[in-house]
Amino acid sequence: MNNFYKIQKNAIEEWQALQNCTEPVIYVGMGSCGLASGAGEVWNKVRRTIKKNNLKAQLLKVGCIGPCYLEPFLDIQKPGLPRMSFNNVDVSKAGKLISEYIIGGETKLKPIGHLGENKEEFEGVKSFWNQPMLKNQVRIVLKNCGIIDPENINHYIARGGFKGLLKSFDIGPEGVIEEIK
Repeated sequence: MNNFYKIQKNAIEEWQALQNCTEPVIYVGMGSCGLASGAGEVWNKVRRTIKKNNLKAQLLKVGCIGPCYLEPFLDIQKPGLPRMSFNNVDVSKAGKLISEYIIGGETKLKPIGHLGENKEEFEGVKSFWNQPMLKNQVRIVLKNCGIIDPENINHYIARGGFKGLLKSFDIGPEGVIEEIK
């Protein structure tokens, strides 16, 4: 158990460093709906553009966040700002976002919303969670979908993953049965 708590501590530190980024973090929605909508090509364009321009930026894959009809999503978090989500991003729009928003500092392309912890409006951009499909949802099982890199177990652990498993170890088999009753 002590070993897990060390892993958890490191995972939380890694997640907090990502959230308090010192360089841009670019997230591409790579769930099956995103891939079917062209996210693979968007990913490749962003990767090439970062390399070509010698940019210091992190590029991460995330799963589907929910509204599949808005895929592919490309989210950009710049230091000190909330993560901005752009929808229906194709290769051309991806290149424009990197050159205008990351390199140039601003873009005329309007984000569909921000994914900041604060669900209030930020500089005229509404919270992504206020989308009609999402605003009445209370995400429990799917709270990490579209937020974390599903290939990075530390992201999952940092956001509460395995908490139920740890509790089951603490309360034992009888406690688990009582909890379920």
